[in-house]
Amino acid sequence: MVISTDNCLYVYDDATKVYSDWTNIVPSNLSETFSADNPNNTEIVLLPLDNRIITGPKVTQGGVCDCALLTVNELSLIEFKTNAKTVSNKTLEQRCREASSQILHTIDGIIKPKCSQKGIDIDKKVDIDAYIVFDSQLNVTSVQTIFQAIAMEVLEKNKLLLFVDNKKTFK
Repeated sequence: MVISTDNCLYVYDDATKVYSDWTNIVPSNLSETFSADNPNNTEIVLLPLDNRIITGPKVTQGGVCDCALLTVNELSLIEFKTNAKTVSNKTLEQRCREASSQILHTIDGIIKPKCSQKGIDIDKKVDIDAYIVFDSQLNVTSVQTIFQAIAMEVLEKNKLLLFVDNKKTFK
């Protein structure tokens, strides 16, 4: 867990560490990062979930999203699919569905139940949203309607805002 008040943070999946990390310096792999814009210099906590905070086969079965960014008011779950290098609509849709499944298992199968055990209704504590991050150099315009349909399914079934985007501005 790392805390920062920098006004711009770049979150990425670190292949060497095998978990998510961040930097406040523009990285060379910018297209494969999630940009957390923080104009109010709010305290943001990076929670590297997959392979770091959330481990063990019983818990991870069903998938775990890569990381989360947490403020006093917001929780943003992030799943990187930057290793997808194809522009095949079918493959991109499949990666998007995999990512949404991992995100939903993380929030509904792990985080919410753990919070409930402690008497915390996380939905009443913070605004929760989720992001699927593809390499921004990958042309995904042809599948935007598919991404939107998946996001609508997630919103209707799970009441979770899901975005296919590489950045967010925190309040």
